[in-house]
Amino acid sequence: MHRALEKRDLTSLLGNIEGLDTRQNEPLSSRTSFRIGGCAELFAVPRTLRAVECLVERAGSAQIPLTVLGGGTNVLISDDGIAGVVVDMRPGFAFLRERPLAGDTASWLLGAGCATGRFVRLAVAQGLAGAEVLAGIPGTIGGALMMNAGGRRGTIADVVRRVQVVGPTGTAWVSAIEAGFGYRQSGFSRQSILVAAELELHKADDPAALSQLTRDEMRHRRESQPLQLPNAGSIFKNPPGDFAGRLIEACGCKTLCEGDAQVSALHANFIVNTGRATAAQVARLIYRVRTQVLAQTSVQLLLEIRMLGPFDAELMP
Repeated sequence: MHRALEKRDLTSLLGNIEGLDTRQNEPLSSRTSFRIGGCAELFAVPRTLRAVECLVERAGSAQIPLTVLGGGTNVLISDDGIAGVVVDMRPGFAFLRERPLAGDTASWLLGAGCATGRFVRLAVAQGLAGAEVLAGIPGTIGGALMMNAGGRRGTIADVVRRVQVVGPTGTAWVSAIEAGFGYRQSGFSRQSILVAAELELHKADDPAALSQLTRDEMRHRRESQPLQLPNAGSIFKNPPGDFAGRLIEACGCKTLCEGDAQVSALHANFIVNTGRATAAQVARLIYRVRTQVLAQTSVQLLLEIRMLGPFDAELMP
């Protein structure tokens, strides 16, 4: 049982915002791929751009932290939940607006809440290349942009033209260069909310080959990753010139456990929830793996997942 966050009336601090649905002490575990975590102090679902703008402005003025949850992948939420406002962009910003080819390119407009899988399926079905970099990657476009998600074929940064961002200074379109994309990261502020993105796709030279490549990539993920158990994806970033999973396995960490949290027997860079794992158990297991790899190889593994909410300081990276 997770304890409720200290009660305070955030709705009064934010005021009435038209087009914003809110709920206090909303459970979050069912909203994450890990199936772990406490409650949101205030859970907010904006339906309009104006609602997002008002939320960012008022939260900034009242110094209330904002956390956009997206599809709930790639995150570990504390057992004590998340203070401030947790934002879900999916209900109001799941749009995908297809645009016709102009020559050999097509610029599609996608809402931050649009599912990555939907984008990949529609683009590949139309013989448009570029979306396949997200094949098999769960979550939303907004989350993919925040962490520059991708796989063996590239990252979302490869197809971004511009991103619409609501920040403390207002709403703006940010170019791909200005976005500050790097390996599993971007330069977007955590107090900003991504609203939409314009992605540039290209007419595939061989649509059948593109479709096969996408199917192969998804099959590779199904066969090499423990998707049958709740998990948050890769725990650590790959160090330069190596793979985190290889290092973890070589250091004897495969199948290590803390309660119901376990380093996957299939892929050592995944931690799976085998039953009723807690965030504290996962955090302790992450700490043990990092410590063991550092002691044996002198490589400091960096987190790819985001740890949200309060954790014991010694367990944090």
